[in-house]
Amino acid sequence: YILAIDTSGSALSVALLDDETIHAEVFLNTGVDHSLNLLPAIKYIYEQAGLNTDATDLFVCTIGPGSFTGLRIGVGTIKGLAMAVGKPVVGISSLEVLAANIAPVSMNICPMLDAQ
Repeated sequence: YILAIDTSGSALSVALLDDETIHAEVFLNTGVDHSLNLLPAIKYIYEQAGLNTDATDLFVCTIGPGSFTGLRIGVGTIKGLAMAVGKPVVGISSLEVLAANIAPVSMNICPMLDAQ
């Protein structure tokens, strides 16, 4: 199983997947409350799937660009969980995540974020 989280923006995303099947997911658009919502969301994900962190083979989180505080919360949490079970962590670009949401096309895709 793969635990994937995105804390780079105002929305919080957590998913537990295996290959291309999403077994459980949470999407919360609560603003900047990631420090309050991330661990309860992860707990909920594992409860819904009937699993725990020991069943996870890979931990994935976004590494930016995005909210610096949100990224620190996500990276710190995912590293702690992975270290506890001795499994690897992979960081992925928030822009790659955005681009992956688009169906394959023959044109270049240029994902953008509001940098404010």
